[in-house]
Amino acid sequence: MSIITQAEANEILNDRKCICGNHKGDRTAFCHRDYFELPYQLRQSLYSRVGQGFEEAYSAARDIIEMKIAKREQI
Repeated sequence: MSIITQAEANEILNDRKCICGNHKGDRTAFCHRDYFELPYQLRQSLYSRVGQGFEEAYSAARDIIEMKIAKREQI
C-alpha cells in the first residue's frame, strides 16, 4: 500500500469524482456507495484531517475499494 501525500489528499477531497467514476460530495473521499462498503472503523478514520491521519486512512480505503471495483467489473 502506498500512502498518498498531503497534496494528493487535498486534490482528492476537492475532486467531485470518486475513483469508481461516480459523483461524490464536496470534500468527501468516496461516493456514497463506496464509502458504505468500507468497514465502520475505516469510515470513521476518513474524518481525520489532512496531515493527521487522513492520508493513511484514504490509502487503506482506496486499496479495498479498488478490489471491490475489480470484483464488480467481473460480474
